[in-house]
Amino acid sequence: MNGVDSQDDEIVWSNVVSYVDQIDRLHGYLTVKETLNFAFDCCYGGTHSGPFLAEDSPDVNKLVKQLDEDGWLVDVIMRAVGLKRVEDTFVGNDKVRGVSGGEKKRVTVAEMSECIDPLFFMSCEIFNSFFSFCV
Repeated sequence: MNGVDSQDDEIVWSNVVSYVDQIDRLHGYLTVKETLNFAFDCCYGGTHSGPFLAEDSPDVNKLVKQLDEDGWLVDVIMRAVGLKRVEDTFVGNDKVRGVSGGEKKRVTVAEMSECIDPLFFMSCEIFNSFFSFCV
């Protein structure tokens, strides 16, 4: 990929690539915000400090604490993919009514984009559904 050998032992591909499945594997009884908060907790351990924060100073710690209290990353991603207005709505399934099909796809994409992986692979169906929202 882009001149990088896929057999390179120094690259852990699972740390840089996410695959967004065509099938939504979401819990219907969680709200959109609860789903994304759960993904954030799984990826970052519930804090914005993360492995990339090398400095340990009172100012930085205060900022991280404020970001954690505000749920900054989850909020930014919900706004970016147009889910902020449905943040308190169940994701939904065949037993409980929830967000629309397009919104459910965006929940799946948002969930994957919360992790550190900078590269996504999506099926064409998800790609078209997601970017029809953006236009």
